[in-house]
Amino acid sequence: MAETVKSTNGSDYRNWDLPAKSEYRFELEANTSLAIRLTSGTAEIYGAELAPGRLYLFGGECKAAVFTWYGCTLEMSRPSTEYTSDETPMVPLINIHTAFEQMRIRAHRALTANQPETAQSRPPRVLVLGPENSGKTSACKIWCNYAVRGRSWCPTLVNLDVNDGGWTIPGTMSACPLSSAIPTCTPANPFGATATSAPTALSSSALLPVVHWFGHTDPKRNPQLVEKLIRTLANGVKQKFLQDHTLNASGLIIDAPAAFANPNAQGDNKYHLIRTCVEAFDVNTILIMGHDKLNVELQRIFGNSGGITLLKVPKSGGVVEVDYAYHTRVVASQI
Repeated sequence: MAETVKSTNGSDYRNWDLPAKSEYRFELEANTSLAIRLTSGTAEIYGAELAPGRLYLFGGECKAAVFTWYGCTLEMSRPSTEYTSDETPMVPLINIHTAFEQMRIRAHRALTANQPETAQSRPPRVLVLGPENSGKTSACKIWCNYAVRGRSWCPTLVNLDVNDGGWTIPGTMSACPLSSAIPTCTPANPFGATATSAPTALSSSALLPVVHWFGHTDPKRNPQLVEKLIRTLANGVKQKFLQDHTLNASGLIIDAPAAFANPNAQGDNKYHLIRTCVEAFDVNTILIMGHDKLNVELQRIFGNSGGITLLKVPKSGGVVEVDYAYHTRVVASQI
């Protein structure tokens, strides 16, 4: 990595040369911002390609990474914390995406021919699990962004994490079909923002999520209501799938809350809400982000289910351990 510092109009900006298969990671503190421009090569942020010459602005204590497959040069201002790394999880993530693409193609072919669904022709219906600060939401964004970059897929992203506002505010569950890349500008809008009365720089008229109100940021406060909302949301998603073959074949990716990986219950009811998700959304793939114990226990529960594939995904070394105070500030920004 080579760095060149220049000065224009009294402010410093730098050119960073990133080698292939490496990423530039940055963390912003409160009341700071960062501007990045791709000047040569190709690069992406959580699977969303950067357009050459365009200026990308980040704020709101954003913590993200710019990855390049073939090398690139970035022009940027100076953030609070920054470093580069060539140890990234992108190779296993792209391999998983390739498997999803094959499933989508087979599913679309079968749906177009009006053939009945079989285990071989099912689209990817993916449940992503992991503890706090495991990188599961970032992985969900990467898989969705790669899907919309390829063929004319429109994957449905389901956000069951009531602790994270997603497209709206904390305390909600939502689902939204995606036809364009998910931006990463601020943690207050982790999946982008929907337009209300008029579009903004962070909103998109293409984002039309279905949202259900839970009323609390902790799903353990009312597991019965969580189960009911999961089933209601799943029924709505399935109705949409019946109306659009491409939407159905594109599949869905479920970002589950960390509480699902660390339940309070014991015995057979320990992972009741995970079972509910699997049944309600007809999940055929469960991905566990860096959690050995959860992987072993779910292998014991679902390992004999012929239609469900379980896979442990390595945790990225770039995942930032955020504290309660940081999360409180993000929630306040979302509200």
